[in-house]
Amino acid sequence: MLEATFASWRVGGEFIDSRLALDDSGTPIDTTQVNEAELLQAYAAWNTKNFLGSDLSAEFKGGRQTIDLGFRRLVARNAFRNTINTFTGLNFMFEAPGQWQARSFFVLPVTRLPDTVSDIVSDEVEFDEESFNTYFSALFLRRDHIIWGANGEVYFLALNEEDGEDLATRDREIYTPGFRIFRDPAKGQFDFELESTLTLHKFRFAEDLRRLAVRRGNATTPFGPPDWRTY
Repeated sequence: MLEATFASWRVGGEFIDSRLALDDSGTPIDTTQVNEAELLQAYAAWNTKNFLGSDLSAEFKGGRQTIDLGFRRLVARNAFRNTINTFTGLNFMFEAPGQWQARSFFVLPVTRLPDTVSDIVSDEVEFDEESFNTYFSALFLRRDHIIWGANGEVYFLALNEEDGEDLATRDREIYTPGFRIFRDPAKGQFDFELESTLTLHKFRFAEDLRRLAVRRGNATTPFGPPDWRTY
C-alpha cells in the first residue's frame, strides 16, 4: 500500500498477490482464495476541514477502493480471507466531528478474474474487471450522543444488476434499510448495541437464468459460478 499527499489531495494504490501453493486437481479452490498479481486500489481523494466556509469536514474519493461502513457487518474490507472485495466508483463524506456524519457512495463491484477452476489451478493471470451492468450504492447517516450517551446510525443499501452482452445474471434488485444504536465501550461504564436490517429483493428464477446462460453460452455471474437454487 502506497499513498502520497499534497495539500488537500491524496493519491493511493495497493497491490495484492494471493495464491495457493501445493494445490492439485482435488483442492477446492476459487476466487475467495486466489487473486494473483492484481491492483486492489488506485484512487485519488480531496479533503477539507472547512468545506465552503461551513466548518464541515468533507472528502471526495474516486477510483478503485475498498470500503468499510458502520460496524462493518454489511459492507467491509475483508479481514480474515485471502482475497479482498473492492469497488470502482465515487465515495463522498461530510462530517461535523463529534456531532454527525453523512456518507454516500456509488460504485461498481469488481469481479475477480480468472474465475474458473481450470484457469486458477493453471496460475493464469487476468486483470479484474468492473461490470457496468451491476452497481452498488449507499446512503449512511450517523448522529452522535442521541440518548444516554449513545450514537445512532441509519442507512440504505442498494444492489442492482442486469444482463450484459456476454453475461447472464439473476437481474437482482436488493434493497437493505437498517439502523444501529450503540454506546462505545468505556471502562466502568455500561455499553450496548442494537442493529436491525430489512432486506427487500427480487430476482429472476433459477430456471430462467439457466436457459439464458445456456443460450448465450455463458455460465458465470458477476460474483462467480451461478447458484441455481431457488429461494
